[in-house]
Amino acid sequence: LTVKFSVMAYSIEIKNFNDRKAQFTFYQSGELNKSTQDAGELLKFAHDMQMYKPNSLEVELYITKTDEDQKSLIKLCLDYHKNVLCEYLFLNGVAEVEEMYAYAKEKNCFLMEDQTVSITPLNRKINRMIRTGIIGQIKVIDITYAVKLENKHEGVMKEVAIYPLTYTNLIANSSIKSIQVSSVERNDEGLDLSADIKVSYENDLIANIHLSTLEDIKNFAVINGKRGRIITENYWDAETSNIIIGVDIMPLSERKEDRYESIIEHASVCVLNGLAVSPVYGLNESLQVAKVIDAVKNY
Repeated sequence: LTVKFSVMAYSIEIKNFNDRKAQFTFYQSGELNKSTQDAGELLKFAHDMQMYKPNSLEVELYITKTDEDQKSLIKLCLDYHKNVLCEYLFLNGVAEVEEMYAYAKEKNCFLMEDQTVSITPLNRKINRMIRTGIIGQIKVIDITYAVKLENKHEGVMKEVAIYPLTYTNLIANSSIKSIQVSSVERNDEGLDLSADIKVSYENDLIANIHLSTLEDIKNFAVINGKRGRIITENYWDAETSNIIIGVDIMPLSERKEDRYESIIEHASVCVLNGLAVSPVYGLNESLQVAKVIDAVKNY
């Protein structure tokens, strides 16, 4: 008997590994208008059924961006010993990252932030090629994410920063040494609308990051090495890129996967192998992003 429950707007197919099952269901308050209380009742039901018939239930939670108190919802899931994969999880700085991972560890649960930038096939390929030295030692990454947001939004750091920050951390493969915020534009309510940031890493790589909710431009990641460059448009979800060495251009391509399936498959493998955090995007990776968010917040 497998008891299924869902606090969900939509579902992904069940992934099977060695006859074991890790089913992620989705929670999204915006579509189903489920309250945290409703979620708690369903979680309690599932928990009680699992206690009644051990090993009858293996359900993990995927929580999408929601207008509710996301932190409380995540804690609720962890209280019922459910592993959590969460979109836009740690956008309030270092203290929250450390608190949430510590809470998951206390509950002996897996916790991961949904950041597909780190696991897209093209970005994995680019990362592997960089390690071979194809463009020489990397010195500078120039990266942008700018999109005009006319409707109500939560600010540039919460809406668009996560993709370039995750990308630069992936390519740098090093701890952050210092963060220099050169400009932040805010509206009358104090909401951050744009930011320009220079991140220096322990391996002497520098990332120049431009973020904006005020303009629509073509967004690129340019990885500058001693021998050449790698240029990728829409780097967070791209299938093609170019390696440029002198006058020679080497096209790269890698078919992208469904973003939900790829991240859920990764999280499922982690859960089924008994990992507390993802080896690709865990506590350290979340902290790197959170440090930059704190720097902009305090500017």
